[in-house]
Amino acid sequence: MTHAPFSSTTSRRAFLRRGAAGVAVVLGGSTLLAACGDDADVGSGGRTEVGVSLPTGGNSLSIWRPISEKLGLEDPAVDLKWVGGDPGQLQTQFLAGSVDISTFGPLGVALSQIKGEPISIVGPGINAHHKWLVPASSSARKVADLRGKRVATGLNTSEVHRATQLVIAIQGGDPLEDIDWIHAKGASANALFERGDVDAIYVGEPNATILVSQGARQIGSLQDEWKSATGSDVPLFNAGPTVRDTWADENPAAAVAAVGILTKASISVAEDPSQLTEVAKSIGVKPTEREAPKLLPTRMADVYQTGLDGPAREQLDEVIRLGVKHGILPKAPPAKPLRDLPAAS
Repeated sequence: MTHAPFSSTTSRRAFLRRGAAGVAVVLGGSTLLAACGDDADVGSGGRTEVGVSLPTGGNSLSIWRPISEKLGLEDPAVDLKWVGGDPGQLQTQFLAGSVDISTFGPLGVALSQIKGEPISIVGPGINAHHKWLVPASSSARKVADLRGKRVATGLNTSEVHRATQLVIAIQGGDPLEDIDWIHAKGASANALFERGDVDAIYVGEPNATILVSQGARQIGSLQDEWKSATGSDVPLFNAGPTVRDTWADENPAAAVAAVGILTKASISVAEDPSQLTEVAKSIGVKPTEREAPKLLPTRMADVYQTGLDGPAREQLDEVIRLGVKHGILPKAPPAKPLRDLPAAS
């Protein structure tokens, strides 16, 4: 169940119907107010350009652009400039200052803070959605059956890989030794699995759905493993819109407006997952795939977040604590992973 901070008098649907200007983006108990008047970061002649990372096809966050354009989501304070690329490339550009908003999870934010790069998650994004898949003929029936097996997955610097290492460590395993990880970028990992060069693949949506539609069998998910390891019913946070603290401090109105647009796009999909079929091509599903688009609304229904309430916020802090305890992080970061955007004056 996705945790949403909306009150009984303000539904998500009503939130979506409102105009972008002057709307509050709600994060649990805090409210981020967009400015009604001019702000120093908005020129009198037009909107502030905000560069937003847009992962290339095959990534669940790729919905932000097609959904926001489909719904006509905009704000008079900002002009979103979408910057495409693979997640690792986009994070590098973000830290270098070439992009204003990227996506990180709590462990990635903590590592950046420890390195002296003050960044923070500032809004809801997506829950963890990676799945363990095996060929239909495999004898594996649960994730534990993959101990010592070759498993294709993404790069070992990814947010989800850090989270997976953490879950394995919490369960008492060795995140580096229990599984023979074969790291590869996106399509390359899929190719290893399809050729039979590995015993399994650990992959996120929508790629997991594509492979299932082709006959692969799912034997587990990161969400299931997290719940088993911690006993928590709060969905594991994967990644959300992230800003450099200095940029957010200097551009509060633009930050609030841009994050508001992204949040509304996520809310829309959470409310109506059938839209995923409409934007399947934009998130990496090829036109030749006939069955996968039909499966997306069901298999990705719980991916998109609608807010970050108290339990969700507490989980971010707990992930950091556990990351330090189990050696995923070298030490505690200087700040919390989530910050409330300052209200623009």
